[in-house]
Amino acid sequence: MSQNVLQKVNVPVGQRLDAELVSQITYMIKFINEKVESIEQVDKGLVIHYKGDDTKKLLTQIYSVLDRVVKKRSNTIKKSIVFTRDIQVPEHRNIMDELLNKRIVKKAGDGVYTFHEPFSLIMEFLDYLIVQFIAIPLNARKEIYPAIIPIKTLNKTNYFSSFAQNIHFLTHLQEDLDAISSFAQQVEANHGLNEKQIEEAPFSHAKYVNNPAVCYHCYESLGHTALKENQIITACGKCNRYEGNNHDEFGRLLDFTMREVIFVGDDEFIKQKRQESIDLLEDMVDFWGINCQFENANDPFFTDDNRVKATLQRAYEMKYELKMRIPFGKHKLAVCSSNYHGDVLGKSFYIQTGGQFASTGCLAFGLERWTLGFLAQYGIDKSKWPKSFLRGFLQWEANGSMDADFTLSADSH
Repeated sequence: MSQNVLQKVNVPVGQRLDAELVSQITYMIKFINEKVESIEQVDKGLVIHYKGDDTKKLLTQIYSVLDRVVKKRSNTIKKSIVFTRDIQVPEHRNIMDELLNKRIVKKAGDGVYTFHEPFSLIMEFLDYLIVQFIAIPLNARKEIYPAIIPIKTLNKTNYFSSFAQNIHFLTHLQEDLDAISSFAQQVEANHGLNEKQIEEAPFSHAKYVNNPAVCYHCYESLGHTALKENQIITACGKCNRYEGNNHDEFGRLLDFTMREVIFVGDDEFIKQKRQESIDLLEDMVDFWGINCQFENANDPFFTDDNRVKATLQRAYEMKYELKMRIPFGKHKLAVCSSNYHGDVLGKSFYIQTGGQFASTGCLAFGLERWTLGFLAQYGIDKSKWPKSFLRGFLQWEANGSMDADFTLSADSH
């Protein structure tokens, strides 16, 4: 069958799956097969919309995913909602179409975009608010980290075994004059670099990867130390996660900006500060007037022990996500996460406190995602924005800051 013909592939599952499981299955299947257009649940099965011609291979992949995600596990996963805001919002159109048409957002590649005003200003304002109303009240120390990370550092986190699908490796041409000259001459002769030249290029062994999260540099910087006091750090940086065919989805970026507030210290301190940060986050949610839900979650592990890891994350409430509702897409977009790691990373980086391995946690914001979610609900017409938010934004836009007595009170939406 032609690869351009859309066909429906029925996959019996034998049970009706929880919506969260369907979402995770969809992510994984679209990731491993670029010919999958979409997936929907029908009764006790899945219907795969597929533009490929190797249905047998597709079914093998799908059943492998189902085996990892569903088999031997209840079809429901623990759900814990911390807070929700069911606010009526004015925008229901596909905001991405408008952003692209007005060149406020410009696509540079799959999952790669440039952002212009007002999008870029909202991102910057968001970062200001996180620092001003979450990081500073928690007495966080400001630090700056690179956008790349050594493989030997990331190796300590088990990222390569848990999230191998997301990694972008960095390399360069071998340090050899003949190799570099030959490569440059071939590119010039062909009027540009082509795929064949990339495949045959004399690349050196990779020592670095693009950083998938800001906090790993923090743990490395504190490695092999005995902390004299508990630590709270904040940093903002560029991160990178390859998402395959999922980059077509609204908000699923390859290159993105992350602001984190990171906690390192004794276990009770981590749990206390994590809760304080969630309380401050809730104030910010009210200030923005967003329709959202803050709930427990788990990462989409591709490993054979997916079920074990996902169940543990939810059972011990190690991960929460703030999800904004996207009116035009009738789905939710994760824009912020609160994470508790126990002493796993303390052991990995040999960080100690009080004679024991330190615990860690973090509150992480995806600045582009949050901005996309906000605009999907309120649009670019400022007259439709929540009044308290708009007042603060205009103050900041004019002065680079807000009045000293300004609070994140949601007096009117």
